Amino acid sequence: MIHIICLIVLICPQHDAACHVIARLKKERDEAWSSLAQSERQIILAATIAITSYTTLSSGKKCSLSL
Repeated sequence: MIHIICLIVLICPQHDAACHVIARLKKERDEAWSSLAQSERQIILAATIAITSYTTLSSGKKCSLSL
């Protein structure tokens, strides 16, 4: 019985620490995915603006976009 209690005393803090590590890694993963999604939206927006500007300039009209 004492052996089992000693094991529980040793295992519980390790389990708790492992849960904290897993939670931190999940949070970092979610933040990374969010950042990636935001970057993709910015790239698409920049590409759309560039295409629109090129189309406007190639048709002979003035471009209102200033860089």
